[in-house]
Parts: sequence; structure tokens; C-alpha cells
Amino acid sequence: MHMLTIIRMYLGMSQIALAKKAGITQPDLCEMETMEPYGRFDKYRRVKEVLGIPLDAIVKNDVGLIPPSFFEKHPPQQYLPGSTDPKLMIGRLGEDFIFAREQERLREKFPIHAKLVLPLYKMKAQRIGCDIITYDDNGKPVCMEVKTTGKSERTFTMTKNELELAQKLVKEGEQYHIVFINNWGTPQQSVQDISHEEFFASYDVNAQKFSCSPKKEKECNQITGLAYFRRRHGLKEREMAEAANISQNKWCIYETGCTEPPVQVVLRVSHMLGASIDELLETYDAREV
Repeated sequence: MHMLTIIRMYLGMSQIALAKKAGITQPDLCEMETMEPYGRFDKYRRVKEVLGIPLDAIVKNDVGLIPPSFFEKHPPQQYLPGSTDPKLMIGRLGEDFIFAREQERLREKFPIHAKLVLPLYKMKAQRIGCDIITYDDNGKPVCMEVKTTGKSERTFTMTKNELELAQKLVKEGEQYHIVFINNWGTPQQSVQDISHEEFFASYDVNAQKFSCSPKKEKECNQITGLAYFRRRHGLKEREMAEAANISQNKWCIYETGCTEPPVQVVLRVSHMLGASIDELLETYDAREV
């Protein structure tokens, strides 16, 4: 996710609104948020002037280069009032808890990032399919969905729309995490952070109720042919991604079976690992490697 997208959401602005204010077209701004920098600096300078941030932050796509003066000029927007429905309160409390946790976690190492942890669940910003925007230990954006229950169950519920948006974010190369809090408000309260790799590989999704629960042990042991043959050859994900000419994040998505890899990728891997395409598209028992 580009830092301009994050800044827009922080300010509660749409692409159209920011583009208009900067005197550029929406397609120009869309390209700035989704493509590698190219061309002349004119459009970047216009956005810089509107937002009051360095060109380096925009071109290098680095939230950490935003100066403290930006937050003096643009304090956080007013949050939406919380729901008074008792059935929804526990969810809001869980979201508030994780929002505060992420701010605290980042405050010392990434103070600017900590200011840009976004509680989308109570902002007017455009919803993108998660509750919170936070950052990993390298300062890269993470889309986080929070699920909270007062019970001691291992199952949480996702709506059809939430599941589809999660899949869309992962396909677009975003980091997506689910934070599952159970036994809320009790001494047994626990927090489980589930990466999208673990979620799509190890959880069953009930298509009628859209409830998500850990797969049975036998199913958890199943891995894709991409993972099986990579491990057999003693190669790292990074090495395979480089050989396949894709990002490591994309490789991870393909290897976990979240999305079937393109033909060109499978062909490259087939030559490298000496495995047939049929073999690479099969599933195997992880305990065999």
C-alpha cells in the first residue's frame, strides 16, 4: 500500500478530492499510488505542496520520511461515534484494544508510523476491507481485521463482503492479518495474530455462515507442490521468488494456495525444480519433507 493512500485515508480524502486540490488528474494520482515512479516531477511536486511532505517520502514510498510538522498542520480527524448496540460493543472494544496495542508497539522504533496507525473502523475514510492499518517490524503496511468474542471458542465469523475484500487485498500484494481475541474481559483472555498465509492455509470457511475455524490436523499438514518441492531442494522462499521473477510476497501467496500461480510462473519453477507441472499443482503431506 502506497503511503499516499495511507495519507489520504488519514485526512479522509478521496483520490478525486486530492487530485483536484493538487491540480492533477485522478488517473495521475492513481498511478502514483499503484505504480513505480516514472516521468517528470511535476505531479509529485503538486501533491507535495498540498500535503506538506517531502518529495522523498512520496517517491521512495516511505511513511517514516514524513516530518512531525505534517501532524501539526493535519491533526487526526474526528472519529465517528461508536455503536450503542450491546451486541456490537464487544467488537468495538476489541478494535480499540488492538489499535492502542499497535500504537504502543510502534511508538519507540517508528514514531511517525505510530501516528499513522489508522482506526478505519471509526473513520470517515474509504473502507478498504480491514479495521486497522498498522505496520510490521520493517515499517511496511499491514491490513488488520479484528475479531472479538467473550467466549472460549476457536471460531470467529466473517461476512461474505469481509472475506471477499480480504482475498482482494491479498491478491493485490497487501499484508493481511486477522487478530482473534477470545474470552474477552476474563482472566483467560487471549489474543491470536493470524497472518493471511496461515488463515488461507489452515482455516476452513463455512460458506453459509462464513465462520472460520482451524482445519483438522490432517488438513493442516497439506501443502502445495510449490512448497513441497522447494523444501525438498532446501531453497528459501526468497530464492524461489527471485528465480520465478516475482516478489516474495507473491510467491508466498502462490505457495500457500491462496491463489493459483500463472502458467509462466509454474513453467519457470518446473524447470528449476525438475518437477512436472502436474506435480507442482498437487498437494502433499508436509511431514514428508
